[in-house]
Amino acid sequence: MIPTIYLVISVAYILFLVSVFMESEIITILTGMLMMSIAVFIFINGIDIFNNFASIMIAGVTFGLGSYIAVRSSIELIK
Repeated sequence: MIPTIYLVISVAYILFLVSVFMESEIITILTGMLMMSIAVFIFINGIDIFNNFASIMIAGVTFGLGSYIAVRSSIELIK
């Protein structure tokens, strides 16, 4: 059985790829917010099979990517 966090992370990254190819700003903004939420969850709870440092690095990359995606799509939507 796949743990729920892995399923949510994979859905977030798949949504990111779909939104990039569809060029939909609204879906991209929501995907960025989802990725930031996942990162906060990983910061708080960690991931079972990784040590603490790897969990924090995965969360940092996910948060950075999610915030970049959300801000860039918001700016494109405003223009």
